[in-house]
Amino acid sequence: MFYWLEPVRSTVPVGARNLGMIHAPGIGVRDALLRFVVAPYRGRQPGLQQAPPRRIDPARLLAAFRQPPQPGEAAAVRLRYQAAGGALDEDVYAMVGSGERVPYTGPQGTWYESHRPLIYAHALGARAGSLDSTLPLLAFIAGSLEIDPAWQARRQRVMQALQVEFDRYIARGYAQIQAAAQLSRTISANNDAFLASMQAQRQAEAQRDAARRAQAASSRSPNEAFSEYIRGVERMKDPYWGESDRSYHQRYHWTDGHGNYKSSNDSGFNPNLGAGGGVTWQRMEPAR
Repeated sequence: MFYWLEPVRSTVPVGARNLGMIHAPGIGVRDALLRFVVAPYRGRQPGLQQAPPRRIDPARLLAAFRQPPQPGEAAAVRLRYQAAGGALDEDVYAMVGSGERVPYTGPQGTWYESHRPLIYAHALGARAGSLDSTLPLLAFIAGSLEIDPAWQARRQRVMQALQVEFDRYIARGYAQIQAAAQLSRTISANNDAFLASMQAQRQAEAQRDAARRAQAASSRSPNEAFSEYIRGVERMKDPYWGESDRSYHQRYHWTDGHGNYKSSNDSGFNPNLGAGGGVTWQRMEPAR
């Protein structure tokens, strides 16, 4: 059985087997005959020669096996190769049914899975130069094939069960896609809420910081405030040294009492974390 998807969504290589079928987009009877009958079963025969494939009437092929007509394509190809005792001629036949095109509609729209069966592949052979004269007898032998009706009925039941399971597989796949999409939406909403909360916290801190700076500036003389503005600094309380000027471009300042300072715009920054060495950093507050 050959299959393919439309639009093309399969990453399976052409010719590879998947789900019990062969991935072969848009395959016709000539390709099916040469690639999947002649190549695997006769491709290694010594001295292989191959004539161009020829189309044959599918109704006659089906009638030879006493089967009712069905739509499709049929073809044959003549081979010659060396075997024990000399050269052999062989006609290889096959038919590819028109198959079916199954639609599936889901979250990603409607797509189609096409199936085409390869049926009645067989060969009639004889010593080189004698095949044409013996074809009537060989065709009679091939046409005497009878398929067990009980086996056919069981095959039909198995195929129906496989189709039901395949439909369940597709349904489970869509359910998983929908669940994953809902989970993605939930995670995205949570992330948006967290980011919005962080942004609001930053804005509130910026407003408090601006108010604090304004209040600190109002408590100093105009000359002091102007000097700090020109130098881009603000006066901070130093728990070790009284007061010191720190850069206005960073909000949070820390001192270790040994003349070392660290600054950051991150409200969660804490230089004591992982500092080691017995150093204790103290956060500095604006001078009032």
